[in-house]
Amino acid sequence: MTIEKKSTFLLLTATIIWGVSFVANRVAMDHISPFTFNGFRLGIAGILLLIISVFTEMGGLRRRNKDTFAANPVDALKNIFHTSTLIAGLITGSVFFAGAGLVMWGISVTGSASIAGFTVSMYVVLVPIIGIAVGRKTTRFVWLGVAVAVAGLYLIGVPAEGLGGIDNGVLILLGAAVCWSVQILVIDRFAAKVKPLHFATVQSLIASALSITAALLFEDIRISDVVTVAIPVLYTAVIGGCIGFTLQMTGQRHVTPARSAIIFSFEAVVAAIAEVVILGVFLDGRGYMGGGLIIVGIMISQIRKKKLE
Repeated sequence: MTIEKKSTFLLLTATIIWGVSFVANRVAMDHISPFTFNGFRLGIAGILLLIISVFTEMGGLRRRNKDTFAANPVDALKNIFHTSTLIAGLITGSVFFAGAGLVMWGISVTGSASIAGFTVSMYVVLVPIIGIAVGRKTTRFVWLGVAVAVAGLYLIGVPAEGLGGIDNGVLILLGAAVCWSVQILVIDRFAAKVKPLHFATVQSLIASALSITAALLFEDIRISDVVTVAIPVLYTAVIGGCIGFTLQMTGQRHVTPARSAIIFSFEAVVAAIAEVVILGVFLDGRGYMGGGLIIVGIMISQIRKKKLE
C-alpha cells in the first residue's frame, strides 16, 4: 500500500469518527452549554495528546539496551512547544475554537446532527474558493459545485413557505463551515513543517483555553452538567479529539487539501446514518434532498482537481 493510500485510509477513519461525533454533540447540547462542553472535551484531548507527545519525544519506553530515557521531560516539552508549532497551533487552535463553538451553537438551534453534518460539509466547496485568496487556481467546476451545494443548503435551511422561515441555526453552521475551510488551508500550510502529534496537542490546548475563557465569561459552568454528559465528553475528547486530530494531522501530510476536503465531507453521511441508528431521528424528504445536493455539489467541485494540483 502506498503512503498516499495509507494516508487516505487515516483520513477516512477520522471522517467516520467525526461523523459519529455530531450525534455525541447533539446529545450533549440537551444538558450542557456549548463553550463549557468544548472547553472540557478539548482540554481532556489536549492533555492526553500532551502526555503521548512527551513519551513519544522521550522515546516512549526505554530504548533497547539502555537504562535511561532518550531525553528528560523538560527537553521533551521544549521540543513539543517549539516556536513554529506554537505559531501553527495558535492559528489553527483559534480557528478551531470559533468553528467548534459555532457547530455547538448551531446544533442547539437546529436540534439535528444531520443538518449540522450536511451544512458544515459546505466547507469542502469553500476550500477552493477561499484558496483563490492565497493564489490557488480553480475551475468552472468549482463554481458549478458551489451552485449545486448552495441549492442543497437552501432546501435544508429554508422551509417551503419561503425565506421568512429561514433556519438561523443553518446560518450559524455555515459560519462553522467557513472556519473549517480556513483550518484545512492553514493545516496544509504548516503540516509539513511541524510534527503532527505536537501540532494536534497545541491546537487542542489553545482551543480548550479559549473555550473555557468564553464559558467563564458567558456561561454558568456546572460540574454536574459535565458529569451528565460524561460519555459524549469522553468520546469526543479521546476518540474524536485525541485520535481524530492525530489521524488528520498525519494523513494530511501526504494528501492534497482538495482530496482531504472531499474525504472529510462524508462526515455528513456518517452523521445522518448515526443519528438514525443511535437516536432514531430522521430528516424529512426536503432535508435529505438538500443533503444529497450538497454532496453532489462537493463531487462536482472536485472534477479535474489533479490538473490544478
